[in-house]
Amino acid sequence: MRQFAIFLANLRSSAQLSLEELGTLVATSRTTISRLENNEVSQPFRGQTRKVVLALAEILCTSRIETERYLKLADIDRSLLTEIEEIQWPCQALHRLLDMEMHMFDEMNPQSDPAEHGISRRNALLALAMLPIGLLEVMQSHQQSASPEEFLPLCTASIAACWHLMAGREFEAIERAVTTYLPHLIRWAQQSSLHRPTALHLAAQGYLLMGAIALHKLAMPRSFQVRLAYCQQAVESARGSEDRTLLIMALAHVATAYYDMGQPTGVQAYQEAESLLTEQTAPLLRSKVFVAAARAYARFGQGQEALYRIGEARAIYPGIVADLPSFVTADSGLVPMILHEGLTYLALGQQEPEDYYAMAEKAFAQVEHVPTALVVPERFLCWITNNQALAAIKVNNLDDFERYFVKGIQGADALGSQKRRYEAIANWKEARRVWPNEKRVTELADLLM
Repeated sequence: MRQFAIFLANLRSSAQLSLEELGTLVATSRTTISRLENNEVSQPFRGQTRKVVLALAEILCTSRIETERYLKLADIDRSLLTEIEEIQWPCQALHRLLDMEMHMFDEMNPQSDPAEHGISRRNALLALAMLPIGLLEVMQSHQQSASPEEFLPLCTASIAACWHLMAGREFEAIERAVTTYLPHLIRWAQQSSLHRPTALHLAAQGYLLMGAIALHKLAMPRSFQVRLAYCQQAVESARGSEDRTLLIMALAHVATAYYDMGQPTGVQAYQEAESLLTEQTAPLLRSKVFVAAARAYARFGQGQEALYRIGEARAIYPGIVADLPSFVTADSGLVPMILHEGLTYLALGQQEPEDYYAMAEKAFAQVEHVPTALVVPERFLCWITNNQALAAIKVNNLDDFERYFVKGIQGADALGSQKRRYEAIANWKEARRVWPNEKRVTELADLLM
């Protein structure tokens, strides 16, 4: 026990953190940490003390070897840790810390103009995203190679920033950053057993980001094919990273990619993701998987399965989103929930139009009541708008179709998204079919030029 106390004190000293600073990072008091360092808490650690000890490992340990030594001295068997207790390796802890800082930044009520607040947020994220590029340029100018110890933390910061940038229009910047260091991550995963889990963890997220970028930047159908390839690589890397949460998200992404290509294989991918869910899995992630899977079940004729999953997603959706990595929160939350619920009803409407098209319209309308303080990705807002236009066609509402079509095509162009523009064009063609002699529909073609 005394050895653990000394080891903990040395780790804190090496990190140059005061008792107060470290207490803030792990949500405890300076007194609790002081008692641990002075051998005043008996082992085995239980309850809240155990949670604090595990949280300290994430902040202070800088390698697997150091973490394993820490756990041994704390008399904690890592193989017996629950999913919630599972320790994140140092780069993952850094990712979590950056996410927390960005969420705090977003929740602030700035005294300045909201537009200026947005610019500050964007500039901060872009600077973080480009950190690995700066290091590579410096090392190349000195004809040296960056080491994993130097490079992986910068990639972590960049990946975290890129997920937050996905809320806006920074596809070019994200692509430039990720394509610069993704080959290095793959090389380290192949060459270094020590850095393999961290490199694969970051690579999986890089592939997911590149899949999303391909979906918006490339022309169809190539965009679907490239996105699927990236998502498949993400699943493979996530398996090697030993991170269950990341694997669940990667499977959800690959399932969506299959769905977009019209392949029922997507249902199987969702089923695998669902099989990995446990009671300890964060409610936000469970609700994300259920509501996304509902659309796939609806499309391939399993209406009852679809409705069951919508009910489950709504029942477990958390009022307060827990501390989760940005690769989860970037594609989860209230707005994605609204989106997939509406998409499910649209798919069900193909079998029972009188019942479900109006329900889809009502589901999408929920976006009008989302709290203004919530940071909502533009790609999701535009996606919902395009589907509001489609729902308006299905219920024969020309006025709403015209309004949402204009908003959707303008949003797609501002976003620079080929996918969202394709959706708007498909809606216009469907409107021409439904209202072949309507001048208002014909004149909307000018917006497509």
